[in-house]
Amino acid sequence: MNKSHWPSCPITHLIMKRLIPDSVKADAASYLGRGASIIYVAVNHVLEGFVALADRVRSESRDVVDDLHSLNVTPVLLTGDYGTTARHIAKRLNMSHVIADCLPEDKMNTVSTLQQAGYVVTMVGTLHYYCLILLKGGLS
Repeated sequence: MNKSHWPSCPITHLIMKRLIPDSVKADAASYLGRGASIIYVAVNHVLEGFVALADRVRSESRDVVDDLHSLNVTPVLLTGDYGTTARHIAKRLNMSHVIADCLPEDKMNTVSTLQQAGYVVTMVGTLHYYCLILLKGGLS
C-alpha cells in the first residue's frame, strides 16, 4: 500500500479523504457497499490501513419490525452510523425511515421534536444510553 503522511493537526473528514490513496478508498468502498463503517488507521502519522466494522442484525429483528408494521407503528432507524451503513441495515430490516449521522444531541433533539409533535417514542438499543435520551426529551 502507498503510505500517506498525516498532518500533525486535527484532521477533518474532508482533509482526511484527500490523504487516502484512491486504491485504499476503492478497497474501503467495497465494504461500505455492504453496510460497514470504515476506520482508517495511522501510526506515526502514516496511513497503515483501515478496519471495516459492521453491525450484525439479530435474526429476530426483521420479524419484530414486520410486527410493528402490522400494528401500524412506524419504526425509525435513528443512528450515529454513516448514511450508507444505516440505509443498508434499514433495507435488511424493511424500514423506510432512516435518520443517520446523528450525534447524541441530534438523537435527543429528534426524540424531543417527535414528542412535541404528539408522537409516542419508544427506543430499542443500548438501554442506559436511550433512557438518558428519553428522559432528556421528556417521557410521553
